[in-house]
Amino acid sequence: MLLNESQVDRLETEVFKLLEDVGLGVRNDEITAMMLKAGCTQAPTGRLLIPRALAQELILSQIRSTEEEQQRAAEEDAPAPIRALDDYVMRDAFAPGPTQYYD
Repeated sequence: MLLNESQVDRLETEVFKLLEDVGLGVRNDEITAMMLKAGCTQAPTGRLLIPRALAQELILSQIRSTEEEQQRAAEEDAPAPIRALDDYVMRDAFAPGPTQYYD
């Protein structure tokens, strides 16, 4: 294990704090409108501030969706596209490819 339970708890707290206090720069009007409708607010800097409860709801929704895909794949005797949310996050976090930073 890379992090112990205390470190994981601290990391989770700090990530949610960043989403709430610093927010996310979104450069797409359609996505911005959807996020504002979902409960985000826009900071004077233009960044979208994401409430902790909304971020947690999105994470749980992704977990449920992944579990449903796995169940369907098991019932159809086919491989599930993603085995766990952790696999999904780690795969995308470390995927090669172009990255552009706006800040």
